[in-house]
Amino acid sequence: MYTVRVQWTPVCEFIMSLTALVGRKLHGSTDLSRSWRESALKRLPPAVRDIISSGSFEDWAFPVTIAHLSPASEIPAFISWLASQPVGDLYALFATLCPEAKIPQPGVLEANRDRLVRVFEAWKKSYYDNLDAAMLSALSDDAAEKRSLAARVSPRDAVLEATNGLLVEGPPELESIILTPQFHCRPVNVIDRCGPNSIAVFYPIDLPDSLSGGIPQRLMRMGNALSDPTRLRILGFLKAGPHTFKEIWQYLGIYKSTVHYHLLVLRAAGLLTVHMSGLDVTKYSLRPQASSLLAEAAKSFLEVDR
Repeated sequence: MYTVRVQWTPVCEFIMSLTALVGRKLHGSTDLSRSWRESALKRLPPAVRDIISSGSFEDWAFPVTIAHLSPASEIPAFISWLASQPVGDLYALFATLCPEAKIPQPGVLEANRDRLVRVFEAWKKSYYDNLDAAMLSALSDDAAEKRSLAARVSPRDAVLEATNGLLVEGPPELESIILTPQFHCRPVNVIDRCGPNSIAVFYPIDLPDSLSGGIPQRLMRMGNALSDPTRLRILGFLKAGPHTFKEIWQYLGIYKSTVHYHLLVLRAAGLLTVHMSGLDVTKYSLRPQASSLLAEAAKSFLEVDR
């Protein structure tokens, strides 16, 4: 069985905020709107916008788990550390993070590193320095809560609760999972390798009340999840037991992309258990406590103070 540790520093949310901007695969899946991305891009210098907008950016962009291998916990020190990395050390670092990826040759890697440093510096100045302090405080507090949780329950249950439904069941060689709270990519769990036998899960947490306007985000996601007939069909289908994506798709008889969307909505609401082996999803099941989670969320919001 793997071990679990909770690790969070301001560098982690710095990386997540930029990932929400540049990660094209995440667009349409996170709470952040297209207008947020357009506004954030406009505040960047034109030369940096060109770097981010280049079609090749994601081919050499940073792995999110670089936040965990850097010895720096604050943004300026993190950027300085990256800028000062010898190319050989940088190659070894990326090879550790992404053992199956094709790492660019030294000359290309050095140029990519320098462009990445420019992007980091500009992003810090134009966006990250203006974040509400309540957001970072809430992330730090949640990390402390999850450390306490991890000390009380099994590693599997700690991951399951922190991620709102990810059940990591293998592979046998998996040695450790790092849990890191994040806001910018909510409600998505962002998962990446952090070495040959380790993965990191950047799990979403809700905004503090001061930033959410008092709207119960969990209840809102649950209500949205239950408002569609197709999603109700999926829940009914999974009541009988776990099923693979292929089985769900064949049962529904609709486009695969549409099935992916509906599963994402149900996952965000915490109504599904997502069975995983490393980075791979193997099957889906209905969370045993789905009905009690819904009742709890509704009661906490609707109960009248007496």
